[in-house]
Amino acid sequence: MYVIKDGAGVIYPADMCTWEQVDNGGSAGYDITNVNFYGTGAAVAKTGCELGYISKTGRFVKITG
Repeated sequence: MYVIKDGAGVIYPADMCTWEQVDNGGSAGYDITNVNFYGTGAAVAKTGCELGYISKTGRFVKITG
């Protein structure tokens, strides 16, 4: 399951979020912007986000730049 970690280190399930992908021109390929979390019903904007997953050891592994 994909997750999104915001700038404060809080992790949200990606299936309850929307975001836009933008090309960062670097080796990672893309970044995500305009992230909104919908877990409370209304959209809550998040900043400084990274897309990733939780590994078997319980650590966040990012898959975006």
